[in-house]
Amino acid sequence: MANLYEEVQLWKTPSEREKIRNLAEVYALINTLQFLQKAYIKDCIKEEEYATSCRKLLSQFKGAFSLVKSEFSTVESFVEKYKMDCPGALKVINEGLTIEDRDKKLLIRCTELFITTIDRLNMDQLAKDQIQPDIRNLWECMHGLSFIPSDFDGKKRIKHWLDVMEPMDASEELSPTQGRQLLFDMETSFDKFKSITP
Repeated sequence: MANLYEEVQLWKTPSEREKIRNLAEVYALINTLQFLQKAYIKDCIKEEEYATSCRKLLSQFKGAFSLVKSEFSTVESFVEKYKMDCPGALKVINEGLTIEDRDKKLLIRCTELFITTIDRLNMDQLAKDQIQPDIRNLWECMHGLSFIPSDFDGKKRIKHWLDVMEPMDASEELSPTQGRQLLFDMETSFDKFKSITP
């Protein structure tokens, strides 16, 4: 009868031992990144802590994965072989960006689009082809920001104006009254946007 307390050797040589330890390190880092993503999405960790931890883990993962790259050409092949369920970790590994970093880029882009649209309206540029592209880009940009609530008033106002302009011809212009209201809505939305920006 086999001894239940007998130590099971996972390796026979020092090189095999090193290989198994490297694989275990990669596995652990992927799991940790997955749990970190879940914690961030559920608001269980502050943004600063999340960003710092994510950058550190990504750096460690890059070093660890380079040691097993001869056996696994991609992270996906590693995940598949070991039947890991980690979509959040894969996303952040492949994009190389944290949610906070993406938000920073989108935040800058949204600010640029608000300012550009307000400037155009102040110059009485009211044709659909002059203002709709920037307003549509702003709408899409705001949807990508993680800190904007789904019921944010600014999104509703912008969506309303996109609906107004949708049936218009490219050269067709908003009336001066509509232009004035759109300018007011954009300025109000921009002020509210700035007030909720972290």
